[in-house]
Amino acid sequence: IDGEGWDLSQVEPNIAAYYTVDDVLYSMPFNSSTPILYYNKDMFEKAGITEIPDSLPKIAAVGDGLLEKGGAGEVISLGIYGWFFEQFTSKQGADYADNGNGRTAAATAVDFDKNGAGVKTLTAWKALADQGYAPNVGRGGDAGLADFSAGKAAMTLGSTASLKQILNDVNGKFEVGTAYFPKVSDEDQGGVSIGGGSLWALNNEDPARQNAVWQFVKFLVSPASQAYWNSQTGYFPVTVAAHEETVFQENIAKYPQFETAIDQLHDSTPQSAGALLSIFPEARQIVETEIENMLNNSTSPEDTVAKMADSINKSIEDYNLLNE
Repeated sequence: IDGEGWDLSQVEPNIAAYYTVDDVLYSMPFNSSTPILYYNKDMFEKAGITEIPDSLPKIAAVGDGLLEKGGAGEVISLGIYGWFFEQFTSKQGADYADNGNGRTAAATAVDFDKNGAGVKTLTAWKALADQGYAPNVGRGGDAGLADFSAGKAAMTLGSTASLKQILNDVNGKFEVGTAYFPKVSDEDQGGVSIGGGSLWALNNEDPARQNAVWQFVKFLVSPASQAYWNSQTGYFPVTVAAHEETVFQENIAKYPQFETAIDQLHDSTPQSAGALLSIFPEARQIVETEIENMLNNSTSPEDTVAKMADSINKSIEDYNLLNE
């Protein structure tokens, strides 16, 4: 990038922010996504609900209407997914981990147990489950998609990258709507952080190979490549100019649901970029295990968050000790 003077402003700033530390871009974004709310427009219309809920309490507020009038078997098929917990934290404008979400220095502990975000999230989550609106549909990002695509659940949460799969699975049985990922409470002002992946290059001290890698990276993030990738998946373009490509514009016109994730990204800020954490895969497993225990065994949100924090902090401490 520096050698060629490649213009970094070509990359969506709220996407580049995730991979940037101390003004250095550590990897090139490629397949980026945010989580969104999917809803069954037919069920909402039958229930006479015209305002799509933008918070967990508002989801609860329309629950009875969807079950009694809309024909829903479930109000929301909410998969137990560690990434969703992180997004609920981000929507509150709170940090997941200390040291500026691991961005001013390596994280030494989680922060969601101290700033109240964890308890707030799980209290609202448990309330939906206790009221019968969000039954336990399993763990993982795709756990809630089957019930939604089958026409059983009125809503689900999922990555925007799942959009094409959902549209194919629904296959016209009902109209699929998309909306922003819900807030934990109505007053929250935070945004979402991205998921997906990015492109890294190894320093093998071979200039010819490094140049070949750079040429390939530029091809993958070119407007044409990103517009095509978006149209075939649901991941949104990381390159701003991709919006000017014909394939992008035709896809948005045919599937306006794709626009939701892009608007949501633009309405977030770089401050919602999300945490950098050395042991994220393990942390997400811990979060999912404890949420599952809470829903199955009626553990309190406070005890659940305490167990999460204790287990994750031990893993962070071990990692930092081994990687000083």
